[in-house]
Amino acid sequence: MKSSLKNIVIFCISGVFVIFTGCSTRKNTGLSRSYHNITTRYNILFNAKELYQKGLQRAEESKKEDYTQILPLFLYDDKAAVQAVAGDMGAAAQKATKAVNLHSITAKPKVKKGGMTPEQKKFYDKREFNKYIDDCYLLIGKTYVYSGEYFLAVRSFNFIEAEFPGEPVLYESRIWKAKALIAGKNYREAGILLDELHEDEKFPDNKALRSELEATTADWHIKQKDYAVAIRYLTDALTQTKSLKTQMRYRYILAQLFLEQKDFDNASNSFREVIRMNPPYEMTFNATISMATASKGNGAGTEEVKQQLEKMLRDSKNNEYHDQIYYALAEIEMGENNIRKAIEYYRKSAASSTANIPQKIKSYLTLADLFYEQRQYVPAQAYYDSVMMNAQPDYPNYIRIAAKTKNLNILVENLNTVRFQDSVQRIAQLPETERDKLIDRIISDKQQSERARQESPNQQYAANTQRSNMLPDSKNKAQWYFYNPANVSQGISEFQIKWGKRTLEDNWRRKNKGIATDFNIEESAETEELKVSDTNSRNYYLQFIPLGDSAMDASHRKIQEALYNLGYIYTNDFKELALAAEKYEDLARRYPESPYADAAHYYLYQLYTAMNNPAEADKNKKLLLQHAPESAFAKIVLDPDYLNKLMQEQGEAAGLYEQLYLSYQDEQYAQVIAVAKSALDRYPNDILRAKFAYLKALSTGKLGTQAVMRAELQKITEEYPDNEVAQAAQDIIDYIDGKDPSMKKTAQAQRAQSLYSLNSAETHYFAWILSVKEDFNQLSFDLLNFNLDHYLNTKLEVSRAAFDENHILLIVKSFPDAAQAETYYQTFVKTPNATKNVKNEHTSIIISESNFSILEKDRKIDDYVEFFKKEYLTK
Repeated sequence: MKSSLKNIVIFCISGVFVIFTGCSTRKNTGLSRSYHNITTRYNILFNAKELYQKGLQRAEESKKEDYTQILPLFLYDDKAAVQAVAGDMGAAAQKATKAVNLHSITAKPKVKKGGMTPEQKKFYDKREFNKYIDDCYLLIGKTYVYSGEYFLAVRSFNFIEAEFPGEPVLYESRIWKAKALIAGKNYREAGILLDELHEDEKFPDNKALRSELEATTADWHIKQKDYAVAIRYLTDALTQTKSLKTQMRYRYILAQLFLEQKDFDNASNSFREVIRMNPPYEMTFNATISMATASKGNGAGTEEVKQQLEKMLRDSKNNEYHDQIYYALAEIEMGENNIRKAIEYYRKSAASSTANIPQKIKSYLTLADLFYEQRQYVPAQAYYDSVMMNAQPDYPNYIRIAAKTKNLNILVENLNTVRFQDSVQRIAQLPETERDKLIDRIISDKQQSERARQESPNQQYAANTQRSNMLPDSKNKAQWYFYNPANVSQGISEFQIKWGKRTLEDNWRRKNKGIATDFNIEESAETEELKVSDTNSRNYYLQFIPLGDSAMDASHRKIQEALYNLGYIYTNDFKELALAAEKYEDLARRYPESPYADAAHYYLYQLYTAMNNPAEADKNKKLLLQHAPESAFAKIVLDPDYLNKLMQEQGEAAGLYEQLYLSYQDEQYAQVIAVAKSALDRYPNDILRAKFAYLKALSTGKLGTQAVMRAELQKITEEYPDNEVAQAAQDIIDYIDGKDPSMKKTAQAQRAQSLYSLNSAETHYFAWILSVKEDFNQLSFDLLNFNLDHYLNTKLEVSRAAFDENHILLIVKSFPDAAQAETYYQTFVKTPNATKNVKNEHTSIIISESNFSILEKDRKIDDYVEFFKKEYLTK
């Protein structure tokens, strides 16, 4: 009743004001100020705040808590929440902007005769006379933060600081400016601002504001993993906030920080405090689980905790949380050094995770790291691979995990090649009747396994460790490749996913069969053409078994190459010298006449020397000198300066190249690489340099390292564009890119990183990259209209530049720094009308002045686009 009466009075008063003053902001009188103050506060700003609060409520409902990581302190750090509130925040910003446009009073009041008192002078000197306009700008800035527009948010808060000095809103605005800077990863400026606020003696004696400052400072430290200091600030924030919901969140994050610091007692106590606050069940559950992790660290009461967790497993309301419970049990077992039991629980955790992807990733990653530390690289690869299938690029340490996975994938691929080929060779030696019986048993076991999986699908684990590929008998038949039905069915599905249902023709994978034949990079059995795809047919299995002499020879060549690769990988990627020596020993023992044998003895000599085993080093030196006394490896062992002497003796590069080419034809690829590298150093200006580089690159490819080969071939096309080998190199690059387009993008990104550098403070341009087929008069007109609509008060110039035979650039100059250029770019790409008349593929970029100069010389626009994506779009 009172509220209704109040609204009636307000509207009556507003009506009277409208009669006497109208809606003009040109008059600055007591009546006009009162009218605009009331209308702003109780109409437009009120509605804007309602929309903002509605957005916050929606964000609260939409947030997806990832309890496997430290929870974000603020809602705007939750991606799901930010996406959910975009509409509400945009509407709130529009309302607040409307209030500014309609009700801002900047006209000076009339001065009465007789001068002004100091108080009147202070009032007269104000820049804004509507006391709620600063609140409008503050709200606009907050909506920008929730929309991820951090540059615009900072600009709004800067405006408040410049236009409203001394107003009560100033300190809240400066705290939100720090939040925007932190969210935008501008930690340096945020740190300076936070220091200023903490040192400001005039900072208001307001607990809510002080709590916000302390929490924001804690967030600054958390984002930089300075957890010890963050704990101090978050504790202060916790003591000064009155909101129970905020207290629960701060307390939970505080507990997580203690856990990160391995302060298990304080972590346990904090999680216990959270539970006592009666939070939602999900937080209660995770606090309980995290207490188990803390108990692992301090070793206190673990049996009691395990009993509690096992009880939780039996509670039906925890069915969706089994993955986290199993993980907590695994952590306790790890703390007690029960590795086998811990692995069992980690696997159950991963298998139980369906909807909780963060927990699934965490379980897989823990298993992967555990096996990697134990040097069990095959299961480690399986679990790292599972991590990569589920994790997004913004996952913590994603690049490190990806690099480790890549190395493990190559390692395991070669290990599997040896195991698979050994297995099928053994099967090939069996009498036909025994071979058929064996295959029939495999088919029967596979069918039984499929029926069991259909009846009880939850019993299948997400990741399977690889089994040894041994000749099957009654005791170990399941250890042969085809006795693992999961391997068989997975092999078929992976084949179809990767290559599709192809027409069965010879050499179907190859884009250019002429290049493929000359290039002759062996394909693995798992990716060769499948003439029979029915896994219930004998012929499916027989097609993998080398029954003829040529097939058996090919199988042996694959083993030799894989063993050689394994020695190289263990040495260079994993620093496992003993394992590398084991593979080279296996290669030399099994295939003493292999083209890789000399290299194997040479590297064994080096490895045993490094491992301080002179007896084995000397043995391999003698074997090398005995079996290949004239090889380059033998001569290097006898004389480390051999290569230099060889070049001197031959007197010219041509003689060396001729010998090197013969070595290449004899498949002495490791020797070719070593000699070619030395020749390139020796003859920096010789006309044969391109051919030396080409032989080196091809030999690298023959040994299986295609990424390195592609990089070397690309270098040839750039350094020797007019040489006859440049086109041959480009043909092979095109073939490789056709097989694996991602390799091209990786190479472009690496090349761009070597050419360009990021300088955000430098003058920047905007460039619209268009096809030469476009109507440039129309698009230039569209771009000019875009500038008039959005940047009327900014002096911008539009120019056109013919770039190459396919592209023309429309360039907008100039922006004082990257931030303002980024704002222009974001506005442009989000304005459909700006590009409505484009008929062909196009893209746009921003580029610094110095980088543009480099691009004009380099002319490889695609390479710069990769640089732009990495440096400007992935912040």
